[in-house]
Amino acid sequence: MPSLFAEAVLALSEFCYERTAVLWVEERILEVRGTDPEEQLVRWLQETYMQLESGLWLTAA
Repeated sequence: MPSLFAEAVLALSEFCYERTAVLWVEERILEVRGTDPEEQLVRWLQETYMQLESGLWLTAA
């Protein structure tokens, strides 16, 4: 079974220009917080979410 981090990377690479990715990341943040997560993963997901929301991924392409 792939790790949650691997799932996040895969989902963001497939959907980074769509709102679907933002919703997916939001759900993963909520899931991870409820399962005693590693702080590094939670921070990464939050930063990625903020980048998607602010459009930084669109300007990096």
